[in-house]
Amino acid sequence: MNNIVSVKLDSRYASTLGVWQYDYGQVLRITGPELPPAVEVQFSLDEKSGETLSRVGTTVDGVTEVKIPDELLTHSATSNYRIYAYIYLTDETSGNTKYEITIPVRVRSKPTSPAEDPETDPDLFRETIVAVNASAERAKMAEQNAKESATEAGKYAASASESAVTAEKTKEDALRKVGEKKREAIEAIQNQEETSVGKITTHTDGEIQRIQNQATDSKAGLEQTITNAGVSKEELDESIQTASDTKTALDKSVELAGTAKTELDMSIREAGTAKIALNESTETAGTVQETLSAAVKQAVALDTSLGEEIETGTQLKTDLVASGEKAVQDIQAVGSEQLGKMQAVAEAFTADREQVAINKKDIGSLKEDIGNKAPAIIKKASGKTIIINDSSNLPIKILSGTGKIIITGKNILNVKKKNEFIPFEAKAGTLFTLITNGELSEGGNILFIGENDEYVWFAIDKGKTRVSAKIGRNVKGYKNLLSTKEGLKYCFSVGENDEYEEYVEQVITAPVDSEQLKAIHTNYPTTMLTSENEISVEYVADTEAYIGKRIKEENQSLQKQILEIQNALISQKISGV
Repeated sequence: MNNIVSVKLDSRYASTLGVWQYDYGQVLRITGPELPPAVEVQFSLDEKSGETLSRVGTTVDGVTEVKIPDELLTHSATSNYRIYAYIYLTDETSGNTKYEITIPVRVRSKPTSPAEDPETDPDLFRETIVAVNASAERAKMAEQNAKESATEAGKYAASASESAVTAEKTKEDALRKVGEKKREAIEAIQNQEETSVGKITTHTDGEIQRIQNQATDSKAGLEQTITNAGVSKEELDESIQTASDTKTALDKSVELAGTAKTELDMSIREAGTAKIALNESTETAGTVQETLSAAVKQAVALDTSLGEEIETGTQLKTDLVASGEKAVQDIQAVGSEQLGKMQAVAEAFTADREQVAINKKDIGSLKEDIGNKAPAIIKKASGKTIIINDSSNLPIKILSGTGKIIITGKNILNVKKKNEFIPFEAKAGTLFTLITNGELSEGGNILFIGENDEYVWFAIDKGKTRVSAKIGRNVKGYKNLLSTKEGLKYCFSVGENDEYEEYVEQVITAPVDSEQLKAIHTNYPTTMLTSENEISVEYVADTEAYIGKRIKEENQSLQKQILEIQNALISQKISGV
């Protein structure tokens, strides 16, 4: 009987001729590569899943034989299937699948087991079949030999008997050697398995200890982080309280400023009332003088009130009061000496006009002094990114640092610089606003670069005109990745913003000298300074401009009142009162 299924391994994959379902005792014979004396062969019905059945193959003279598991040949399939055999080579440290052999199996009807016939012994049945086949073979050989020669038949019979004995002995020796090699292979596999289990256990224990150590370190780090977070929260609460106190003080200042303005308006109204009373007065020069004195006193009171807010305005108001009093004294002297004479009135009129001119000149000079000598409100700021929200569009007082410094208004986006890194430090939680000039956006992104070079995206959708969002990380700069089109402009700023502003910039290379400093100014009302290095700046806050404007307005009002009073006195003299 031919129970050998042969295959020659010319490549990594090979296939045998087909075998029948329900065959048994089939031996896979492998030729081609030189395989070890004992080699593991793994059998399976699934090529890419499931489990395998391992068998030990033996190699003699370059030929390896291994028994195909009978249970795979008796698989209850209803269509043709395949058995996969894997040549698996191992050593003390590794195992590798070297070859895959496919054994096609053709299905057939399931044979009836002789054991199902109670009168038939399965072993006797198979022995009978073997015996019948052997007898038939011998009968055939005997018939053939009988035709040639009866003598030769006897010789061949004896020779055949000796060959059978020799073959049986060879078979027994081969089976014994195979059994020995199989036991050796099994023992080697068991020893290797024990060694591998020991190594795996040792490695696993070490890995568990390493993971525990990492967990301990991570826990300590987490506890420290929680502690730091608690400290940061306390500092944040303190900052919030400070900001709240500052806001309360600011609200109080605004309230006081409002009260001062109300008093100022009331004083102006009272001065107007005094002027009307003066114009209507026709009694005597003494009455006019009293009315004038009252108006002057009100002006002095107004000047004193304003001087309490701005120290430098006091001098101006004092000079104005002095000029007014001098004019009154002149008019009184002329009125008492030359009251009935037109010539005296003319001379007094001329003197008054000259005095008014002098007063105008003095007021102009004092106005100039107030602009040059009034103390400005100077503020300081430092950092790589400086945001000034109260700048006054005046020259910067001091600018310290090194390297390139960019000074802009609230719009920090230079649309001409595409995909170019722009230094700009900002903390996590900072609010940014991107707004167009009214054109619909083409979409795109502002790509912030984080402190550790991570990406923080700020996007605007196509068709939008404004987007506002807070960044989630500390950043050190950004790149412009916005899509553009004809007529579309952007304004990118810190904080809330609903108004587009053109981009303006001054590019400075620090350090700067005194002459260069004269040409460097802030922008109104917002100024941004950015640099890759630490810089510091001293600048004039916008509060000075506000106060200067108030002073100018009040000076004009006082000047107008003095002129009106003088005109009223002159009119009184001319009319002979």
